[in-house]
Amino acid sequence: MDCLGQACRRRIRRRLVTLLPCVFMGVQILSGQPIEWSISPPTPKVGEPFTLTLHLDPGALEPTLKDEGTQPELIPPKEDFFPSSLKLFKGPVVQTRKTRVEGRLSQFILVSYIFVAQEAGRFALNSARFQWGGKEYRVKPFLLSVAQKDPPYLVPFELSWVHPQGTFYVGQAIPLTLVVRDLKKWKEADSVQVVPTPLGILEKVTNRSDEEPEREQDGWVQSTIAQYVYTPYREGTQVLPMATVKIEGIEQKVSEKKLTIQPIPEVVRSTSGAVGSFSIRAFLGEPRIPGGSVTILRIRVEGKGNLHWVKVPSIQAGDCSLIYEGRKSHYVPTGQGYEGWVEEAYRVYPQRAGVFTIRIETFHSWDPFRHRIRELVLPPLTLQVLEPLEGISRGKDSSRQLDLELLPPNTRVSGWTSWIDSPRTYFLLLPVLLGIVGRFTWRRGKYVPYLGGWVLCLGAFILPLKAIHPKDINGAIAVAEYNRGVRHVKEGQWGEAMFHLRKAVYLSPDPRFKESVQKVEEAYVPTFRAPLPRWVPDHWFLLGIGTLHLLAIGYLMNKGEGRERWFLGAGCATLLVIGYGMHSSLSEIGKPWGVITASNAVLRKIPSGAAQEGIPLPPGSSFFVGAEKGEYVYVFLEGVKGWVEKKNLRRE
Repeated sequence: MDCLGQACRRRIRRRLVTLLPCVFMGVQILSGQPIEWSISPPTPKVGEPFTLTLHLDPGALEPTLKDEGTQPELIPPKEDFFPSSLKLFKGPVVQTRKTRVEGRLSQFILVSYIFVAQEAGRFALNSARFQWGGKEYRVKPFLLSVAQKDPPYLVPFELSWVHPQGTFYVGQAIPLTLVVRDLKKWKEADSVQVVPTPLGILEKVTNRSDEEPEREQDGWVQSTIAQYVYTPYREGTQVLPMATVKIEGIEQKVSEKKLTIQPIPEVVRSTSGAVGSFSIRAFLGEPRIPGGSVTILRIRVEGKGNLHWVKVPSIQAGDCSLIYEGRKSHYVPTGQGYEGWVEEAYRVYPQRAGVFTIRIETFHSWDPFRHRIRELVLPPLTLQVLEPLEGISRGKDSSRQLDLELLPPNTRVSGWTSWIDSPRTYFLLLPVLLGIVGRFTWRRGKYVPYLGGWVLCLGAFILPLKAIHPKDINGAIAVAEYNRGVRHVKEGQWGEAMFHLRKAVYLSPDPRFKESVQKVEEAYVPTFRAPLPRWVPDHWFLLGIGTLHLLAIGYLMNKGEGRERWFLGAGCATLLVIGYGMHSSLSEIGKPWGVITASNAVLRKIPSGAAQEGIPLPPGSSFFVGAEKGEYVYVFLEGVKGWVEKKNLRRE
């Protein structure tokens, strides 16, 4: 029995040794050891066939080889698994091959798919399952590169917009990232062209950090090429801006991508328009001031979001007058939107001594992540005003005179001063040229009329220059001379405006005038009701100049004799005046322009059709005008700093 038992044990051990490789092989496949794709040729070209092949070990598939009528199958199906730009030409094709390994013949199986690429690029084959003969195997992901059809057979990269996930709103600062997906990292592109959309604001982020590329599981490397901040104007479905990127001679356009923009609540849209996360604070420069002095009120909004869009809440100052000083800001576009602060300043003028409470309305903002309204309530500010200091007069009512010489509302200088700096100046040179020609023309004793025409032309040229001859002026007249020629208004209209005089008065060479205005500036806030004077052009001046010009032309061009020359010149001069008056009347139709002259400053006209939320003035000015379309706007001339607030403008 012992011999028989030992023989049985030896037989079992030999069978286990024989079956052990098969057991290990079966465990390898059943445990999910993935199989890989191979491609031939390594980099196919557009329009040429190429083969994707799976290499299967026959040792583990020996039972499968004995099955008849079975075909390998991909899960998901090949119609959904392979990219649409790869057209399946043939497959799957099963082939059995033999190879010699260590002196022995070994057999393996190839499952092949033949494709023809429709376009160049890089295509990812995701992981899949492969079934055959009742068994299932895992297939590794594979990155396929298809080159262009023509030399130099380059392989394009993928270009796309990347943005945060979530819901987007009108006015929200949305960070957009332009990324390239390729086999390696790209720090920068040869050129990046982005076409802004008319439905939003697009600003590039210049302080982009050098982020490490994101390497994906399927072999892609995602590199950031550029970052932008996009602010949509309107709600609805919007297409992101079109972008074109060129890297090493390859140019790719971004695929079309759309965003759905939602509206923000009315209480936010009509007040601040803020979308993001913000904080707000307000403070007075001096909470305790003597009478006749002023202090500065500042309101600052900080945080992340659409700071370029945010409006500061309104202020209720009671018996204190507020003069807008301007808006300051410091924010930069980042990968999370705009980050920084905006600040508005107001000069506070208390009208009497006492304690004043300044209230600032609630600041409403919309949180795009929590989808709710945030209300920030500021505590009221207290301003204590002491009795005014001795030697400084208090402000006076607008109906009274200041301790300063004022300009009458109709103050103006010669109208030709506004013509000299315009192209119409060349019109003055025409009679001079004709006179010179006539001076050197001799026609059988007719020299005297031509000489007379030359003299008249010379006088016509000198007279306008005489009108702007420098004068020894001082006081308030200096301001009028500086602002000469500005007098266009409309008849029958009046307005109330509030403004603070700053630099216009310093145009006077009289130091006493400058000193007196400085005192008034500290203590007086002019609130006046000034009529808009009717503009009457200098008809007699224009008649005289036009007559001289046209008489000269009549002398030079007319071939008649005697009185015909004089009648021709007088008729032409009359037509000139009539034509100029018609042109002036027609040009003023539909233009809501106005000019107010008061407190030693002449205000300039600006058409209200151009009035937006802020109108930057030409160089020399440093303030903005707040108005809506259809309203009248009054601002100072260039070189004068200040703020004008329109109030209750209407027709009488």
